[in-house]
Parts: sequence; structure tokens; C-alpha cells
Amino acid sequence: MKNQIIQLKNVPVRMVITSFSGNRAHEVGGDFILKESLDGFFDCVGIESPGLTSAPAIGEYMANLVDEKLNLEENKDFTYDRKPTPKQVN
Repeated sequence: MKNQIIQLKNVPVRMVITSFSGNRAHEVGGDFILKESLDGFFDCVGIESPGLTSAPAIGEYMANLVDEKLNLEENKDFTYDRKPTPKQVN
């Protein structure tokens, strides 16, 4: 944390972005829209505040939709366990 504080001393506060704008899909009704909207195009729209908590369920739901569309086969060689990323040593 000490390095970050030292680096921030040289940044003029007026040059710091404190608000952001841009295009983000927003659903007026407040619900998630998770569906195939066009042939082979899957929408995940309106995922706001509870989206992080819902992410595993949303991923599973969308994977099932894609699987139904493409008739996917399970990859028997897929490894579910992942080795940890080595930590960078300074």
C-alpha cells in the first residue's frame, strides 16, 4: 500500500476520473433477460446489482441453453481442477 500512496502524490486530483459513462444494457422492468434472441445469439441483459451473486447460476443456465442449441457432447478429458497461479515475487 505504501507504493500506491507514493505514486498517488504525483497525480493531480483534477485529473482523476470520478464518474463513468457508456453504453450498458439496462432492462426497465428490473429483471434479467437470459435467452436466445436471434438464431445462435444469446442475450444476457439487465444483470445489475445481484449479478455477482447470481453469476454461477446464470452461467449454468446459459450453458444449458447453448448446449440445447448446439447438442454439445461432454469433454471427458476436461480437467476441473486448476493449478494456482504462481505469485509474483518482487
